[in-house]
Amino acid sequence: MKRLLLFLTIFTLFATPARGVYIDITSPTIKKTPIALAPVKGLSGAEEEIALGRTFRNILISDLEFTGLFDIIPEKAYVEEPQRGIRIGEFDFSDWRVIGSELLVKGMIQLDPGERCKEGGDLFIEARLYDVYRERLIVGRRYCGDRKALRKIAHRFGDEMMEALTGERGIFQTRLAFTRVRSKAKEIYISDYDGSNKRAVVRNGSINLSPQWSPDGRWILYTSFKGGNPAFYIKNILTGKEIKVTDYPGINIGARWSPDGKRIALTLSIAGNPEIYIIDLRTRKLTRLTHNDAIDVSPAWSPDGKRIAFVSDRAGNPHIYLINSDGTGLKRLTFKGRFNASPDWSPKGDRIVFTRLERGKFDIWAIDPETGAEERLTYGPGNNEDPSFSPDGRYIAFSSDRDGKAFIYILKPSGEVQRITEGMDPAWSPR
Repeated sequence: MKRLLLFLTIFTLFATPARGVYIDITSPTIKKTPIALAPVKGLSGAEEEIALGRTFRNILISDLEFTGLFDIIPEKAYVEEPQRGIRIGEFDFSDWRVIGSELLVKGMIQLDPGERCKEGGDLFIEARLYDVYRERLIVGRRYCGDRKALRKIAHRFGDEMMEALTGERGIFQTRLAFTRVRSKAKEIYISDYDGSNKRAVVRNGSINLSPQWSPDGRWILYTSFKGGNPAFYIKNILTGKEIKVTDYPGINIGARWSPDGKRIALTLSIAGNPEIYIIDLRTRKLTRLTHNDAIDVSPAWSPDGKRIAFVSDRAGNPHIYLINSDGTGLKRLTFKGRFNASPDWSPKGDRIVFTRLERGKFDIWAIDPETGAEERLTYGPGNNEDPSFSPDGRYIAFSSDRDGKAFIYILKPSGEVQRITEGMDPAWSPR
């Protein structure tokens, strides 16, 4: 497969809470940090360079706005002369302090860079983040790659900015997997976290459901009816290689990879009614976890792999339960609502999000797996279902019909909801 990007890191990352701007993302109230992004300089002045620089800057602005942590100072407020450089000594920090900026991004871009990119690539980008008041470089990076990798480079630098400013790497390079209805079929698509770069990874004219990422982000696990009976498949999104995991008679649904990537939890009806099983991917050995006459579905692993949340109607209507991954320690978690479904465990292990039906509508809720304390996260409109945590645990992707048909939305810590793309059953990739 052709390499689209070679990351060449030149500068050492340095940023600590004691020495520069630090954004505490755990604070219940976060004041937005003013930031300016200077126009990216084209080293040759060619129109294509300038256009690519503008695109790079716009992608980075979109990423930063998504977080809700930054106040982007509009370009019309800038007072710096456009010929100024990007390194300390080549520009005046006072030009940025006077407009109220605390952070500053500067960058330059060059096409056909020659010696700058000895290992390949026709695009060179240098990007730098500064602390305006301390007049200090926070993080600087140089990248070489192909033109097609421009968006990837912008997301990469955005992630490195977030790590320098918050102590936690961003999610801009992550992706979403989801189902889209196409004619009479349901196909599996993936996109960037913001809905861009959509492409089908499973398109066979059949019904394909519930995509899930492998822990290394290379494989998609899904249920397909292409053989008639529902069966589980995994597909490598880089090579296209596909492997059938199970095709037992009856139900094969709701599979999830274990955090170590060695096992899959799933629902099978080989014993008569739907039960939770674990399959070892190396030996294909099945281990049955639940034993009852109820319907047990939708297993979801805890981040340490020790417990599994699942849905069961053993109490009369669907509720969330917990069980250890060895089949011991069964515990009922939810006691409210007529219908509770689709659990997903936070990467930090402190919350489980799920869907609850109340007054004829589905909404997203969260519950503490230790205390049982609940919090309602959405209040309509429409039905809000199938939540999936981002790998940093700050955002939740979900599907909703609030706009008339199914779209993927993202719920932010502030409570703001952003529509991403048409689809359903979203699953957020690992970093």
